[in-house]
Order: sequence, then C-alpha cells, then structure tokens
Amino acid sequence: MIKKLLFCSVMALSIFAVGFSQYSEAASISPASQTIYGSGATARWNLSWSGYPPFKVYFRTDTTNVYKLINASSYSNSMSHSALYQSSSPYVSYTPGLLVEDSRGYSSVASAKVYKYLAQ
Repeated sequence: MIKKLLFCSVMALSIFAVGFSQYSEAASISPASQTIYGSGATARWNLSWSGYPPFKVYFRTDTTNVYKLINASSYSNSMSHSALYQSSSPYVSYTPGLLVEDSRGYSSVASAKVYKYLAQ
C-alpha cells in the first residue's frame, strides 16, 4: 500500500513538472532600454531565449507593429540584432519586441524600450 501511494505521488509530481515546464521558457532583450540620437539611428540588442531547438525567431521594431522572421531555424539560444529607426521628430519612443517559438510550439516574448532624440 505504501509503495502504491509513493508511486502515485511520484507520478503526480512528474506530471506536474512536465506540465509546468511548458511555461518555463523565457525570452529577453538586452539592454531593456536604450537611448539613440539622430534622424536615422541604429539600436542594437542581444536577444536570448530558452526552450527546445530549433527555434523560429521573430522581431518587431514597433514602427510597423508586425513581427518579422529574423531566423527561421536557430539551434542557438541567443543572437545579436539591430534596427534602424528614422524620424525627424524631436523625440520618439518605441517598444520593440521579441517572439520565439520552439520546436514543440511553445512561444515566449520579451520587449524593450528605445528612446530616440534628434540631438543630444
């Protein structure tokens, strides 16, 4: 009886751990915030994520609000990325985003802030 109870407890914990693991993937953008200057200025990031390779990596600059595929089959958990922001406005802020989908169909997202000024 004790063996049966112990077995059931171990199985329940295993099912919980497997179920929880699908939510443990994470994505991040570094730096989370940056300031750039000029009418046309480039922001640069280090992107990272976890999950099950291969990954599909999408990035949204926030100028079109559409995620674009930047890596269709990544076996790495990180990459660098940059984007050119063009505006003649004295001040504009953007919220770029990262979306990563792993081979099991799990997705993770992250966002950052870009503050763009015409002059320093």
